[in-house]
Amino acid sequence: MKKRSTKILIFFLILSILLGSYTLYDNFRLDVDIYSIASEKLPSDFNGYKIAHISDYHNRSSEIINNSIIKSLKEQSPDIIVFTGDAVDSQNPDFEQSLNFMEEIQSVAQVYFVTGNHEYRLSKSHPDEYNGFIDDIKSLGVVVLDGDTVKIETSGGEFINLHGIYDPYFTECDAWEIKTATDGLCSELRLEEGFNILLSHHPEQMDVYSDYGFDLVLSGHAHGGQITF
Repeated sequence: MKKRSTKILIFFLILSILLGSYTLYDNFRLDVDIYSIASEKLPSDFNGYKIAHISDYHNRSSEIINNSIIKSLKEQSPDIIVFTGDAVDSQNPDFEQSLNFMEEIQSVAQVYFVTGNHEYRLSKSHPDEYNGFIDDIKSLGVVVLDGDTVKIETSGGEFINLHGIYDPYFTECDAWEIKTATDGLCSELRLEEGFNILLSHHPEQMDVYSDYGFDLVLSGHAHGGQITF
C-alpha cells in the first residue's frame, strides 16, 4: 500500500510540473488569430481592411512578449489597432510600462482604446496616476472611446462606424448589476447607417450587445478563453 501511495504521489508531482511548465510557456508565447469578416454592409473600400485587436496587456514587462507583439503588428500592417481594456494591472500597476507599450503600437497604426475593470479599480486606488495615464495616451494620439462613436473613413469617402463604451463598473454598479449597466451604456450609443463595430471589455455581455444590432463586437477580459455554464 505504501508503494502504491508513493507512485500516486510521484505521478501527481510530475503532472503538476508538466502543467506548471505549460502554463509558464503559454503565458510567454504569442498567438496570432486571423478572422475574415464578410458583410453586405461593408463598403468595397474596406475589402482587405485590417483591424488588429489587443486586450488585457496588464503592463507586461516581458521583453519577449513586447517584442513579439510589436514585430507581429509591423508584419501584419493593420489599418487600425483596437485595445479593449486592462492596459494596466490594478494589483501591480506599472503605468510607465503600459505607456511605453501604447507609444510603440501607436507608431504602427492609429489606436482606439476602451477601459476595462482594472482601469476602474485604478481610478479608485491610484486616481492621480490613472488620470495622468489616460491624459498621456491621449497626448500620444490614442483615441479613448468613452461612450463615443467615430467614423473610420477611407480616402474614397466610404466609412464604417466604431463605437466604444467604458467599463460598466465605472457606473458604480455591483457585479450582479453589470448586465443592466452595460445595457444602459449601449442605449446611449446611436447606431449609424452602415457597418457598426462595438469595442467593449466584457464578452459575457454578448446577449446585450446583440440586442442593439452591432455588426461586430470586439472585447477582451477572458484572457484567451471563456466557458459559461
